[in-house]
Amino acid sequence: MKENNNLSLSDLSDSTILRENESILSLLLKDHTTGKNIKWGTDSYINHGYSFRDDQEIKIDLITGWYEGFIRPRVDKDIDIQLERQRNRAEVFTPSWVIKLQVDAALEDMEKLPLTDFLKTKWLEITCGEAPYMVNRYDMETGEVIPLKDRAGFIDVKFKKLNEAIESEEEWLKLAVEIYKASYGYEYQGDSLLLARENLILTFIDNYFYMFGAFPKEKILLEITKIISLNVFQMDGLTYEVPYSDGGLEESGTQLNLFEEVEVKEYITPELATLKLWQKNKLVEVKKMSEREDKSMKFDVVIGNPPYQVADGGAQSSAKPVYHHFVEAGMQISSNYLTLIIPTRWYVGGKGLNEFRHNMLTNNHIKELHDFLDPKDVFPNTNIRGGVCYFLWDANYDNSEGTRVVTYKNKEVVSDVQRPLQIEGVDIFIRDSKATEILVKIMDDNFNSFSQIVSSRKPFGFATNFTKDARYHKEPHALKSPVLCYSKAFSIGYIEDEEIRINRQWIKNWKVYTPYANNIGTELADDNLNAYLGEPDTICTETYLVIGGDLELTCESATNLTKYLETKFLRYLLSLAKSSHHATSNTYRFVPLQNFDAKSDINWSATVEDISHQLYKKYNLNQDEVSHIEKSIKGME
Repeated sequence: MKENNNLSLSDLSDSTILRENESILSLLLKDHTTGKNIKWGTDSYINHGYSFRDDQEIKIDLITGWYEGFIRPRVDKDIDIQLERQRNRAEVFTPSWVIKLQVDAALEDMEKLPLTDFLKTKWLEITCGEAPYMVNRYDMETGEVIPLKDRAGFIDVKFKKLNEAIESEEEWLKLAVEIYKASYGYEYQGDSLLLARENLILTFIDNYFYMFGAFPKEKILLEITKIISLNVFQMDGLTYEVPYSDGGLEESGTQLNLFEEVEVKEYITPELATLKLWQKNKLVEVKKMSEREDKSMKFDVVIGNPPYQVADGGAQSSAKPVYHHFVEAGMQISSNYLTLIIPTRWYVGGKGLNEFRHNMLTNNHIKELHDFLDPKDVFPNTNIRGGVCYFLWDANYDNSEGTRVVTYKNKEVVSDVQRPLQIEGVDIFIRDSKATEILVKIMDDNFNSFSQIVSSRKPFGFATNFTKDARYHKEPHALKSPVLCYSKAFSIGYIEDEEIRINRQWIKNWKVYTPYANNIGTELADDNLNAYLGEPDTICTETYLVIGGDLELTCESATNLTKYLETKFLRYLLSLAKSSHHATSNTYRFVPLQNFDAKSDINWSATVEDISHQLYKKYNLNQDEVSHIEKSIKGME
């Protein structure tokens, strides 16, 4: 019995236990959709030969014998491989404490069910990697085995309930089988999928030994392993296809010859991934589950950490987001709950995310939104500007009375309120819950947005790398009509006047330059929104935006405008519409336009700090609101 169990969990944690049993290992490598083995699905091993290509099957002899220990958990992989997979497949692993938060959120009402009903609830972990949301066997950051009582995966939670309630081995085994029949996951990369499947069967062994003090018999191990191999499968979550099941030639005896014409063969049609619906006792295509309304073909809970982006050949900031597709698919295949952790870029921007943002903000079933201001609180070794969040979508919840919005900073809850996701007339999510009343006071009937005097990107048509262009000169001497051009780090060069084709009317005007990229609205120090006077006969590259180019500014009023940009008042309002370094004219949408000349109701000759307080008073902000802004924004360096 469990009180006599003296075997350390670490003794049961080595996957060699499974890889020494060829029958079990054959099942762990099985792809029931194709009838073949799962594919590598990654080029991390390609240096070892053709058989290790991403489109090749994982064979037993490639992971045993000389290759024993070849496939390792991500935490044990070389750093360069970790970074490569993070870039190319968005492989980011979730800490155990966040997994527990998400699992607990979905469990809130489900744990009230009778034991058997609870154990039979169907859960799916999307893009499961090594399956931490299913079985939280080891810490994804350190690799240390987690004690059984502290594991937070949904299978772990079910086993805790089972272990507390049932002591009969026969009844326990019967219900353990039901746990696995109701537990699903999919993964693209074959090495991670194998580790996930192994983690699931090792979790069964862990719990069996905890309860009965012995190693389970091979018959039950084979039964559980077969269930796992049917339920935890290889799939591209964006297409529902088995990876590398298309694009190859149909098998035939024809030999390709470099010197003769050969017959063109038909390409294989992509195979759609299938899974086993045990209550119907049949294999079904996952794609069909998303297309049908039949609740018996849905999951009670869909959970996980989806890929965030796919590389498009540019820098990380220009990569194409994909996480919203997994959110949308999750809502289609869940009958009750969906909880995913994703970047917060969708709050205010992101490539191709406008429709997704609208759908999220107007979705009546978003029950909770947990907002981490600093992404490094969750993913310490990644660069996800703007933060991350996880949400709980509940098909039976109506958020007409509000959504619970919890805000975290330094892993501590700094705000926990019930509020609408969307403010009337605002098409983005305002993550600062205290900002809503401030905006109501500022955006009255007489509101004119500062954004209307902010230029678009590349205000004069010159990119950042214009400094390498033949038209850019470090000295003005050889030019007929030189115009000074500010570029990165406010370095100076010159261009011929006639080469400037865009916004020529601004050349002779006083104006203000401010960097297109700044830290406002990100987790980094927000004290770098510098503003520079733009004298007549100057222009800039896209490093800067132009402000006030059409205002007919004087040196004095342009100076006043730069002071306005330095106030905590303006920088706070700017932060509400920003989640990355990039500051477009649209990010200034909540900033009210002021009169910058001598007739202004603001005394611009005062200090920047005093000007902020004049603005607080002008818009009737109370002391709590003023204190909130002052604490939220750093003073300028």
